[in-house]
Amino acid sequence: MMKKLLLMGMVIAMIGCRSTTRYQRQHDAMMSSSTTATVTTLSSRDIAGIVRAANSGEIDQAQAALPHLSTQAARDFANMMIADHTAALNEANTTFGVNRIVDRDTNGQAQMLSDESKKMVSTLNNSGTNADRIYIQSQIDAHQRLLTMMDTQLIPSAHNDLLNLLQKQRESVAMHLDRARAILGTLP
Repeated sequence: MMKKLLLMGMVIAMIGCRSTTRYQRQHDAMMSSSTTATVTTLSSRDIAGIVRAANSGEIDQAQAALPHLSTQAARDFANMMIADHTAALNEANTTFGVNRIVDRDTNGQAQMLSDESKKMVSTLNNSGTNADRIYIQSQIDAHQRLLTMMDTQLIPSAHNDLLNLLQKQRESVAMHLDRARAILGTLP
């Protein structure tokens, strides 16, 4: 039992201790921008890329996690992530289409989100019996990062239909964060 707990702790620590990559440095710089006088304004194309990457990543991670999850609460959460983020992605695509916004696939923040999602999918596929805790903790971390990004960059940079979309999706992101935190407290 002690070996399992030690192994679980090491896995969680390894996930939390990422090496500093170009994307991590961009993320850190973006997060610190809220404390400096200079705030980067994003274009609608950049915002579209970030929104697509965030929603697609959530769907991919939930689909990867589902076969490995053992608790009903974690499975219900993953199914909710698939349903909610599919609907959010569809709504975003409609908004982008109506407003003729073509996402920027070279956006560093969108690429960072996509890369982080791919890493988490790989981790979940190799998670063994720790999938519930790993998945839910990753969802807490991802939703908190996204809320910060929305509040400091996306929403302040958006206008009109794009602003309305982001404000609506922010409510869902906050609700997902609260739900994931509640589930984590119930996991063995």
